[in-house]
Parts: sequence; structure tokens; C-alpha cells
Amino acid sequence: MLDVLVRASEAIWRGPDAERFRADWISGASQALREQCTALEAAGTLLDEEAEREETASQGERGDGESGGSGAGSSGTASGRGRRAGGGGDGKVSQEVADAWAAMDPPEQKRVLREIAAQELERQGVDDVPVFFDDLSEDGALGFWYEFDIRHPLRGEHIQIDENHVSDPDSLNTVAHEARHAAQDNWVEETDGPPVWQFWREDDNAEDYERIEEEHGVTQEEIEAWRENDRDYEDGPTDPRPPEDAPQSEKDAWNEEYEAYRERPLEDDAFDEGDEFAEDITLEELRQYQLDAGVPVIS
Repeated sequence: MLDVLVRASEAIWRGPDAERFRADWISGASQALREQCTALEAAGTLLDEEAEREETASQGERGDGESGGSGAGSSGTASGRGRRAGGGGDGKVSQEVADAWAAMDPPEQKRVLREIAAQELERQGVDDVPVFFDDLSEDGALGFWYEFDIRHPLRGEHIQIDENHVSDPDSLNTVAHEARHAAQDNWVEETDGPPVWQFWREDDNAEDYERIEEEHGVTQEEIEAWRENDRDYEDGPTDPRPPEDAPQSEKDAWNEEYEAYRERPLEDDAFDEGDEFAEDITLEELRQYQLDAGVPVIS
């Protein structure tokens, strides 16, 4: 909320002192506060997991049991820059990976998804981003990447996964998709030119483009396409997929809007990344993620 107020001050407070104040806020206090908020959120998440684990154990002792849902939904309801939906990709995991996923309970699955996100982010040169699990059924999406979440302003940049989707092995596709959105934004920001008000600075991002392509295989053309897409990011269909008995014209219109959404540069790349991760992950790799996350491996 403070960040929103500081940025909004541009409309009423101008001049060297104002610019210096806003620059100091962005590079100093804002970053420090965000890091502390992220640490507190992460600690709270760990406590929530422990409580859920205890509740699951208690239910087992009482014979109550616990069931999970697949959480299928549309991936086209992101609204506005900095919030992008994911999930619903075409790439599927192998049957042995799906079976191993089903052998874990939801708290363990969440820990593995967090570990996958952390390793995917590290591989793509992004600092660790927290992953939260919330009920996204009203949003109609399986996951989101947020630069800023107005409903959870203290979370900062984060990934959000539908908690109803966790038990579905397709959540592996979703978390890789959202991690890619985080990487896209990171590369766009790293190669951004100086802000307009810093007219004395030269645009010297050529080395950044070269480094990113050398380290991650992402070209300048791709990053520039993402930057342009980010400026005018549009949602996919806001309505659920029409049922089978709907008029064909209604289904065709929905499919056309959805395909247009998937073909935009940001989404096309993220869907490819999620599909590739799901299709390529082996049972041995999943077991390594489990070990890294501190989850017992059942042979």
C-alpha cells in the first residue's frame, strides 16, 4: 500500500527532491520491507503446512479421511498487467510420475511444488519467489503469477496455485508455467532502459541481452515481444468453457478467444515451458525433488 501511495505521488509532487525521494524508496526502504514481508509470509506458510499435517494425522486417527479434487478450470482469467493465469496446458506427465504423485498427501505435494518452483526459478536466474496455495475456484484458473496482488499486498511478487489442483499431477505443468512468467518479467526488467525522468542515463542494456541469451537461450527479440505484450496484456475468455450441448457458434467463439490468448508471446512461451516440463520429468527426477523438499520417497 505504501508503494502504491509513493508511486501515486508523481501526480502531485514533482521536481528533483520528489524524484530523489521516490528513487530512494524503490531502492531502499521498499526493498527491505518487501524482503521482511516475504520472510514473514514464508514462515506463516510453513506453520499453515504443519497445522494441516497435524489435522490430516488427527483425521486419520479418527477415521475421517481426506479427499482431494482435480481442480480443473479455465486458464484465461488473469486481469491486468502483473497478474497472469496459468494451467490447462497440453503436456502431461507419464503414468509412473502420476502414480508417484498420487502416493503423496497434499502437504507433501505442496512442498514438492514449492521445491520445483524454487529450482526452476534458480535455473532461470530468478531469486526465490514464494508459492502460496489458495482456493481459486471463483477465479476459474489453476494458477497465477503476481507482480503485485491487490488482495494480498504484503506478499509481493509470488506464485499462486489453486489448492484444489494440488492433487492433480497437472499441477507440475502449472507451477512450471508460472515460474516461467516470473522469469519473463525478470528478463524484461533486467533489460529495461532507464526511466524517462532519468534523461541523462544512456540505454546500455546490450550486454544484458547478450548475457541472458548466453545463459538462458532467450533472445532479445523474444524479450522485446514479451515487453510489448506486457504493455497491452489482455485476458483470455472471462466465461467458463461452454458445455457440450451449447450452440456450436458459442463454442467456436470461446475457442477462438482462448486460442488468441494462448498465442500471445507471454502465454505461448509459458505454455511451451510448462508442457515441456511435464512431458520431460522422469520418475527419478520427481524423487529427487521429493528428497530436496524433505518428502519421504516411497519405492
